[in-house]
Amino acid sequence: MSKAFKFSTYKVRGLSISPDCKAKQVEFVDLRHSNLSVIAYRSGKKTYSVRYLIRGVRNRISIGDADVIEYEEAVEKCNEIKKLLGQGKNPKTHEEEGSITFKEFCQKYYLPHAYAVKKSAKADESKLNKYIYGEIGDLPIANIKRRDVILYIGRRRSTLAVATCNKHQSLLKGVIRLAAELELIEESPIESLKQQRENNQVETFLDEEQAAQFVAELNGLKNEIVANLLMFLLFTGLRIGEAIDAKLKHYCKRSGTLEIPCPKNGRKRRVHLNTTARKIIEGRYNHSEAEDYIFPGKKGRLSPPQRIFKRIAEKIGVPNLRIHDLRHSFAGFASQANLSTKEIASLLGHASVRSTERYLHISNQREAGAAENVAEIINLAINSSSKAGVDQNEIVNMTVTNDAAAIGTIQPPANIEGASDVIK
Repeated sequence: MSKAFKFSTYKVRGLSISPDCKAKQVEFVDLRHSNLSVIAYRSGKKTYSVRYLIRGVRNRISIGDADVIEYEEAVEKCNEIKKLLGQGKNPKTHEEEGSITFKEFCQKYYLPHAYAVKKSAKADESKLNKYIYGEIGDLPIANIKRRDVILYIGRRRSTLAVATCNKHQSLLKGVIRLAAELELIEESPIESLKQQRENNQVETFLDEEQAAQFVAELNGLKNEIVANLLMFLLFTGLRIGEAIDAKLKHYCKRSGTLEIPCPKNGRKRRVHLNTTARKIIEGRYNHSEAEDYIFPGKKGRLSPPQRIFKRIAEKIGVPNLRIHDLRHSFAGFASQANLSTKEIASLLGHASVRSTERYLHISNQREAGAAENVAEIINLAINSSSKAGVDQNEIVNMTVTNDAAAIGTIQPPANIEGASDVIK
């Protein structure tokens, strides 16, 4: 049989290699579609393939077993490949990218990208390995639909908090957005998917009395480095990681500022320190090298002192207090000093005031004072009405405080050295 003829399903499936042929395989070409060919092997297997030239390089792509797919199906796939060539796309690469699974995409593209640009890349990888791969890891990235993500988040809601589910959703958005940017898919089907409302307003913080007790416990602590670290956190509002990673070279004694080279949001910033915070650093400055950590551990970087902190929290009667709540407490004192949300956001290094709003709280004393303030305004209106002829006996008598200091004027602990600097 000639190596070029008009293909049909019947003719192609009847192909075989002559026993006298020394070649391991023979190629046959379709006269109707010159790009379409069949490779016949000694084993009897026959495979449709398409030949093409791109950027001066000859390529071949296999499109199916000739004993499984019909000739008409092979022609259809051949035409699809011709269309891709007309668009300037490499059919082989396009096929590989279109069939790449979610897990393969994450391992090949997303995680290398995340480790290059995100501080939370390790947490992303943990979520993928522990939760996401098992659910949608085998789905082709191009086939993931909006409903797949919605159903996944719904299943996670039974075991995870709303905030954690939102983090999973943000991760999935980031992965699929990258696939769209790399042109592996047309567009992300979940870009407009809204997160669930989080009901996790911060409520654990130190009031004035608890802060004074906390500092008293630190003053009696044998581990001076840990005591200084925790005091520093209370008086700066820094994150634990930012303080632990800080080195003496990051501190400018002249301006009293500390550079935070790798903050959570990735934007390098410089923090103005109050007197208490500066004294803590300068106490180390004279007998340490610039490369040394401000709060060193025994073998370099200090580990977060969780156990010591927990003991102190229990002693002062706030057993559920976390180290990060010192940051909340700092924000609370700043709020009580009538700093604006924008100013507090700047002190905390928040990129958005929305993050700061979650840190702010109103104490029972301030809430009571605010309620009395409203009552005072109402009574002023009532008094004005009485002058216009309204019968005072028809009005319920209300007790009002005239002490403005009772309304939102909680101050930082007076017995803490440099406490007033916290809110400057």
